Amino acid sequence: MLCSFFCIGVSHPFPAIFNFGDSLSDTGNLIRINASSVVGQIDRFPYGETYFKYPTGRFSDGRVIIDFVVEAFGHPYLPPYLAGPNATNFRSGVNFAVGGATALNTTFFTDRNLSLFVNNSLSDQLQWFKTLKPSLCGTKQDCNEYLSKSLIVLGEIGGNDYNVPLFQGVSLEEVAQSVPKVVETISSAAKVLIGHGVKKMVVPNLIPLGCSPLYLTLFSGPLNETDLDPLNGCLKRYNDLTMYHNKLLKEAVKRLRMDHPQVKFVYNDWYGSSIRLYNKPRIFGESLLIQFFARYESKSKIDCGFYWCFKSINYCFYV
Repeated sequence: MLCSFFCIGVSHPFPAIFNFGDSLSDTGNLIRINASSVVGQIDRFPYGETYFKYPTGRFSDGRVIIDFVVEAFGHPYLPPYLAGPNATNFRSGVNFAVGGATALNTTFFTDRNLSLFVNNSLSDQLQWFKTLKPSLCGTKQDCNEYLSKSLIVLGEIGGNDYNVPLFQGVSLEEVAQSVPKVVETISSAAKVLIGHGVKKMVVPNLIPLGCSPLYLTLFSGPLNETDLDPLNGCLKRYNDLTMYHNKLLKEAVKRLRMDHPQVKFVYNDWYGSSIRLYNKPRIFGESLLIQFFARYESKSKIDCGFYWCFKSINYCFYV
């Protein structure tokens, strides 16, 4: 769908692709942040074992979604920004996404005594973009031409804005109050990028939080039958939160289209694609509905990278 919208029969339609986001699209920034407590897990197998054959810093045994996006456009994989400008040619694109990053500034959480996964937000990633920009293009005219032809993938981001408080005991009702602020932050980031000359942008929505194995582990009991979606066994209340976020995000993208008619926007429905898989996994070749890739022995010890199954292709989640 993205290619049909942006491409005109060419194999390399963009001079560059720039990605912003969190662990769903991080290709190696988090493992370069020394303060991260997750580094001790994602820099070893089983991460990276099925495709790259070594841990790359992706939260996957193989590729993440942005990898498939750039493949579809015949584009090289995006290097992580923190790899440094000498590590590769950043002019063809950069990945600013950081696992654990939030859309809201980190002070929003620290002011509420909430611990973050990593000290990185969408604002920080935008600052990286601004810092890098002079090395990508010279004059204002050059930058406008270069960035107007490039593709921006703004997200998925926002999930950690809800994960952080929910995992630390903040009520679902209180967390829901922050949704408009999260969406406005994403919309403001889009406006900043437009101000730099961007004219092609993809804005993905959130995947269903209530279908995550971590949510199903932490928040699954005691439950009534009405708490679970009968089609997939997911937690309805947390999917309702996701849908609320996505509804506001879709409305925000609609307003951006109206205010900036010169910019092509694609609202990418990750939620819809995911929920179709969870509802009818066998259509997609999945042998099981929702399986825990990691074996959680207790709610007090849920972490990444401990155990893995022998046929990861049969599983919806990789932890």
